[in-house]
Amino acid sequence: MGLINSALHGRPLTVRHMSTAIATIEGIAGIVLLLGSFVLTSVILTFAKVSVFVPLSTGLVFITTIVYATLVQSERISLPMALGMTLILAGIALVVKQQGAMQ
Repeated sequence: MGLINSALHGRPLTVRHMSTAIATIEGIAGIVLLLGSFVLTSVILTFAKVSVFVPLSTGLVFITTIVYATLVQSERISLPMALGMTLILAGIALVVKQQGAMQ
């Protein structure tokens, strides 16, 4: 969504403006990245447990979004957001550690 917002350059979210935005480099990059994510997720799910992959993926996507918003969109990270990211990373570490202990 960040790439689409960037491609819209402040224009309203209408079908006409969206179709114009999709034809920009940001729109094309967004489509390619979305398709790549779908393919990668499909490949990973062929050998990973869904109960482990989905929480890890969700947490990592959230953190990646925050990092993108901070670096590219110049948004500030608040203390509650930083604490939340720390808890997410701790949760990911617990899931990975538990998964390693089960094998």
